[in-house]
Amino acid sequence: MKLVIITSIILTILMTIPTIYYDDIFESDAGFIMSTLTGFIVITVIVTIYLIPTLVAEYRNHRNVKAISVLNLFLGWTFIFWVLALVWAFLNNQEEPAQET
Repeated sequence: MKLVIITSIILTILMTIPTIYYDDIFESDAGFIMSTLTGFIVITVIVTIYLIPTLVAEYRNHRNVKAISVLNLFLGWTFIFWVLALVWAFLNNQEEPAQET
């Protein structure tokens, strides 16, 4: 029972800290909404830039698009592997369409 009460108090304090912080910085709800919207836009742009090698490989119909995607997803945070995935995506290794006989 004591653990539940202590956890409730801690969670309540932790949930009110951001509210107090944002009330001091933003004087209105519009400022909070704009900062949240700006944050979502910035995160979307960063994720899009991060996934450029995967998008290029998919657009070029690369034969190894799955491998490029996995490399980009798991090791792309290191700049070296991101560049490697980008170069690999630009290599001319496209799937050839099936020929009808």
